[in-house]
Amino acid sequence: MTDHKLLNKSVILYFAVVFLGLFIFFTQVHGLMPYDGDDWVNLSKMRAAIPKWHGFNPVKVLPEDLFPIVGYIAAYVVTPLLHDYVLSISYVSSALFSGLITVYVYLFYRILVNRLELPRYQAVSVSFLFLLFHFFIFKGKSGVSQYLFGTVNLTCVFHYLIPALLNLSVVEYFLGNRERYSFQNHSIFLNSLLIFAIYLAIFSNILQSIILAAFAFMSIMVRSYGERISIKHWKDIICKNSFFVSILGVWLVSLLFESSGGRAKGIGHSFLSLPISAAVHNFAHASRQMNFVFLAFAAIILILAIILLARQYKAKSTDKVESPYLKITAICAGSFVITLVYLILVCSKADPNYIARSDVLISIWTWFILLVCILMAYLLKETPKIYLAGPIIMLILLVEAIGNGGSLFESNMGRLSPRTCYAVDQDILQQIITADQEGKTEMVLHVPKGDNRDNWPHPMYMGNNISNTLFRHGIIKKPIKITVQPDTSMNEKYQIPLQK
Repeated sequence: MTDHKLLNKSVILYFAVVFLGLFIFFTQVHGLMPYDGDDWVNLSKMRAAIPKWHGFNPVKVLPEDLFPIVGYIAAYVVTPLLHDYVLSISYVSSALFSGLITVYVYLFYRILVNRLELPRYQAVSVSFLFLLFHFFIFKGKSGVSQYLFGTVNLTCVFHYLIPALLNLSVVEYFLGNRERYSFQNHSIFLNSLLIFAIYLAIFSNILQSIILAAFAFMSIMVRSYGERISIKHWKDIICKNSFFVSILGVWLVSLLFESSGGRAKGIGHSFLSLPISAAVHNFAHASRQMNFVFLAFAAIILILAIILLARQYKAKSTDKVESPYLKITAICAGSFVITLVYLILVCSKADPNYIARSDVLISIWTWFILLVCILMAYLLKETPKIYLAGPIIMLILLVEAIGNGGSLFESNMGRLSPRTCYAVDQDILQQIITADQEGKTEMVLHVPKGDNRDNWPHPMYMGNNISNTLFRHGIIKKPIKITVQPDTSMNEKYQIPLQK
């Protein structure tokens, strides 16, 4: 089935609703707002679109160019329409993020229809549950919880979540093809787009590019299953899988570049003294927060699928046992293990706390979500009457995601409400704009009192950064030398807790 046949009016409407729902979520419910020092510098500071040997972040081509592009679009295209600079940044960022998630869900839908031949109405249902799982996989009965599309600030949406989504989308694109990808079967234009996507996926973030690397390795292993192992065998494997081998080769080059960087040399431990146990502990602690309803549902799906597979194997239904379902689940299971081991090692090197963050966990647990949803599709394919309970199951899981008593973390430093972030942003901007209008070349900028080290999330060193960004975005006429002054009265005004 060709891609244009995958879509009809009802399916297009479904994905339009998905995008709109996500956009409302990321603007009105848990809004994405620029707030801290990292956001204000990364909104306008661009880099060369190639890896930089000995650079501070050598391989972060995608985030360090995409975020400033969004900043410029917000400043020069949307702000003249909305007459609100901060909201423009929020809306453009949210629209991009929502669009990428929608593409990510569509490509999963494409796997179900194109590769697994599931009916459209079942594929829509499974893809909707696939999306929901990302929101409530860690949701508790009370308090606030992480979710796989959440992070710590707007910068990390671009530095962690978008790289993860791009890597996962490329993986889904390959999984959705019936045949091995061949350059001869596609136009130069489509091939160039794929190479472009792979380039940005690899040169984005080494914590996320493992997604594509693990998939490439497992694809080679699954395709080579049953072949004789010998030196000649490995040569044949390389020749037959040259495309995926090339991806692994470029990925290894990216790791070499990253190891030369200032960030890699300035943090962490030597590999001989890695705190691996701490990383394992943090991952286990985060995983114990997983939602019981999700785990119960996943367990039921896994058990039923294993039972059905065992029956088919016993009946020697080899055409079904050796189906794409088994190949895809094998790839997902293997990639889950590879990604987990890799991230434990890398986070041990950088900071063991990273592996407990939702924007890193997405690289691990999405493999499990994929596996569960593929097996769900397998059950529906083999026993269609199961779908009779589909609407009830979807209602139960939807209520679990939306209700359930608990809430979700805000994606900003301090976990403040987006309205508070917006109010603080407007206060800070008004101080700078007023100074610019008065012709000042220097000013003291009052910001909320932060931590006791450098006043994070509004650090003492952010003055020139925010001045340069506002100048580049045309908000002020010239750069201003800004001295940051922590002010507890702003904490009181905006009800921001003082850090101890």
